[in-house]
Amino acid sequence: MVGKIVTRRKYPWMAEIHGKEFVFRPLTPKDRHATATFTAGLSHSDILFLQSDITKPEVVDEWIAHVDRGHAFVLLSFNSIDQIVGYASLYRNENSWGRHQVELRLFVTKQYRNTGVGKHLADEITLVAEEQKPYIIKINVPRDSPHIRQMLEKKGFIAEALLTDWLMDVDGRTHDLIVMARRLRDDVC
Repeated sequence: MVGKIVTRRKYPWMAEIHGKEFVFRPLTPKDRHATATFTAGLSHSDILFLQSDITKPEVVDEWIAHVDRGHAFVLLSFNSIDQIVGYASLYRNENSWGRHQVELRLFVTKQYRNTGVGKHLADEITLVAEEQKPYIIKINVPRDSPHIRQMLEKKGFIAEALLTDWLMDVDGRTHDLIVMARRLRDDVC
């Protein structure tokens, strides 16, 4: 059983990033069509490292169901024509040995990378994660994504582990994974 994720943050909110307007708000069941459109438009290179294959309709339905039950929190970013351009998600499993941790996931479409959208998503999802009062916030990063590592290091995350050949992309090639974490509490027993 996964723990219920709640937030007191107020949504939606807008941000102007480099002269362009973006809306940030949580995923709801009403976003199924927009999410399916978003995932259908992902390129092969976009989906190489997704932890779950959100291009499959049944995975999108499962994702929405987890959010609807409060077992996950997904923050979407929309451009000015109401298209999803990225997301940040948060997961916590209260019945596992990692129940003192929350896991973040972050994805921005290729067109909107290096625009500040990812930074806004990371900032906001980190604030939601902190509300859950975990000991540790963790995120998995492909080793060959140094720009993501640098952004997270600026937010206080450090590399905790390097796992060689831990990821397998959709083409069957393996890649190294870096587990990054930000410790919020030092009183872990």
